[in-house]
Amino acid sequence: MAAETWIRLAESRDAGLVRSLTATYNSGTAVVEDRCRRLASMGRAYIERFGSGPVSVYRAPGRVNLMGRHIDHQGGYCNMMALEADIYVMGGIGAPRRLRLHSTASDRFPHAEVDLDHALDGYTGGSWEEYVTTPAVQERVRRAGGVWSGYAVAALARISAECPAAESFGLDAVVAGNVPVAAGLSSSSAVVVAIMEAIVDLAGLELTPERFVTLCAEAEWYVGTRGGAGDQAAMRFARPGHVIQLGFHPLNVERAAAWPNGYALLVANSGLQARKSDGARNRFNQRVACYHIGREILLRRRPELRDRVERLRDLAPSWLNVPDAEVAEMLLDLPIALERHQISDHIGAESAERLLSTHDCGGEPYPIRSVVLFGLSECERSRRCADLLARGAVAEIGRMMNVSHDGDRVSSAAGGWAGRRAAQCSDADVRALAMECRNGRSLVDQPGAYGCSTQDIDAMADILLETPGVLGAQLSGAGLGGCLMALVQAEQVDEAHARLVSGYYAPRGLEPETLVCRPAGGCGPILP
Repeated sequence: MAAETWIRLAESRDAGLVRSLTATYNSGTAVVEDRCRRLASMGRAYIERFGSGPVSVYRAPGRVNLMGRHIDHQGGYCNMMALEADIYVMGGIGAPRRLRLHSTASDRFPHAEVDLDHALDGYTGGSWEEYVTTPAVQERVRRAGGVWSGYAVAALARISAECPAAESFGLDAVVAGNVPVAAGLSSSSAVVVAIMEAIVDLAGLELTPERFVTLCAEAEWYVGTRGGAGDQAAMRFARPGHVIQLGFHPLNVERAAAWPNGYALLVANSGLQARKSDGARNRFNQRVACYHIGREILLRRRPELRDRVERLRDLAPSWLNVPDAEVAEMLLDLPIALERHQISDHIGAESAERLLSTHDCGGEPYPIRSVVLFGLSECERSRRCADLLARGAVAEIGRMMNVSHDGDRVSSAAGGWAGRRAAQCSDADVRALAMECRNGRSLVDQPGAYGCSTQDIDAMADILLETPGVLGAQLSGAGLGGCLMALVQAEQVDEAHARLVSGYYAPRGLEPETLVCRPAGGCGPILP
């Protein structure tokens, strides 16, 4: 369909287009009106930048993960909902092996043109993982400095490396959206997914939904981020009005639970950006390395488990099918922390070199035991979440959110948080935890210490947890900036917003930025 036709349909509020948008957002007319204006603007921008021609439009939403933070790459469950906030790509077939990008917010996201030959320089086939970890690619990522177009290039590079039919494909695309950037709502992944949707459709490729998700996740390795496929899976499989529980390795939708009536998920932006392509990436990847190091140490000390354990998830009580106390006692096999130079002594030089190549945290130690405890307990919390939603046990979900956020905290209004975190994983405390588990306590109640929140986000959590009607508050996304989410009684949302304005935004001179999340549909083409 020509760009001019998109403009006409959007400006006339074509009935078919309005029906399609309404079904996607499961919401009122305000969102649909906004998207019609967006489509008209994109059509005009496409004609101005690339000329008239047949184009299609693709959408990918932002996402929030209600429970299951930092564990999708370890095989743990995620409990996801897609946002109304999203990225649109209006794309047409371009010159072979060339990507031309234009953003409607060009003052923030400049126009870019990239040749695939340059993007895949040095790739001769074979392992994608080995290619993206070569020094040449890592240096290219470092020089790029996290520009927005890198995520679109990553999508084209990954699909071209995977599918011979895409090797000669070229794309002209206009990109628009309203997912807050570097806020923990997966704006970068949404760009990758929307661009990948455009390429797969326009190039006539056939991919299963599961393979599509995997390729989108692997595309982000190209820009240096080594997470799992949770965000991309949420965007692909989301359902309006529902939270979907995703399992990984293998990827599957475990169940969908309706969002509970009378409650809202309030997301508030801290104003501090955490760009995964900048210094924060080193911290993210270091924490992932802690998981792998801890798992390998445990398997070396307990070789009888090796055939049963591929990922950290497999060591959690529900997967290993052992009492919580037994898993707690395993933590004593782990060092509390390791210096970088000590890691090869524990897991071998080859494994250490592979894991440490993804990041550089200077002289910061690796908090092995506390990170592993967080991961194991978060696996248990995330496994329970969908069932709790289905049973309407909203208060318990809120409580688990608070425990989970405690695992990421770096401060609290009461003070003394650093000391509490250090004590959580001492030998004495782990022995006490094992005893408590033998007396009926669960690892679900243990935060561990992943430590990827910030003092500002912790302050927001403290403000909200003092607000009537707020059941739980936790970090959204990978952390080190971005957003906080809170589970709130619907009638108390305005009060929660007001408390954040007076207690957080105003004292810091920040413009308030909050949104009430309504579960929307997943990615795909916009069909008028």
